[in-house]
Amino acid sequence: FCCRSAGCTENSVVAFRCHLPRSNKYYPYEPSEPPPEAEGAELEGEDYSLGAVRLCVTCGRWGTSRCGACKTVSYCCREHQMEDWRQCHKVECPEIAALPKDSDFVRLRPRATASKFVLPEWELDIEDEPVDGDDLHEDGGEAADGAKSHVKKLLDDYQSHQKADGELMSVAEAADLEGAMTRKADPVMRSFELRVATCPDQVLRYSFDARVPPLWLWSQGRAGPIPPCPLCGKDRVFEFQVMPQLLFLLLKDVPDAPDMDWGTLAVYSCPDSCEPPESAPYTREFVWRQDG
Repeated sequence: FCCRSAGCTENSVVAFRCHLPRSNKYYPYEPSEPPPEAEGAELEGEDYSLGAVRLCVTCGRWGTSRCGACKTVSYCCREHQMEDWRQCHKVECPEIAALPKDSDFVRLRPRATASKFVLPEWELDIEDEPVDGDDLHEDGGEAADGAKSHVKKLLDDYQSHQKADGELMSVAEAADLEGAMTRKADPVMRSFELRVATCPDQVLRYSFDARVPPLWLWSQGRAGPIPPCPLCGKDRVFEFQVMPQLLFLLLKDVPDAPDMDWGTLAVYSCPDSCEPPESAPYTREFVWRQDG
């Protein structure tokens, strides 16, 4: 969960872990079968099973009720149903309700207006990262050499930012440029660029080895002491990180997109995935946000 404002720094991103048995009220016991092809119809969008997860389309919480007309869209409360009706369901509901009642699947068109609270869903392609020797190490030689090669260009950039009439930049302008130059000359950032270049579209990095640190964006703002698991007391370990590329994909087609920003998000979790109590099935894990 993320705060919509980029200016929020305290608890701006939180992550929760939950363990569910195979038989639960949220997900079907057996996975849904792919929908049959509609003969002679050219329909676009995602496939949703009528028996699939009932989540509120407005906020993503457990949906306790469904639309009385089409019976395919779920809500957690009347307020969120009214919000969704005003946004887009007023248009799509009659189209869905007109489909055959005995259809096992309903094919929903992409929503014209995005939810204010739930970002669009994307499918993740999972691939192993290629490893090519020491050039991928955090402070490897190629990263350092690459950082040195940036220095002359950065100095040229500094000079090109001088005022046309010879006037020096303001203190704020100089500080901004100096910060950018510092990051670009950072060997850790150079290493980040080399690693990401193997797969520029990567949005998430998962680590199966707790000893492997996150791929930090640059030297400043790396994780400090990580608090232990509040349930069992064991030291949390790094599990996965969210990359800055995800921001572009999530927000590019969202009207009135939230002003979210991060360099990378590193998520640390309990090494034993200890079971939370039934009274509080969601356990909050620790997220370290490194700004760009």
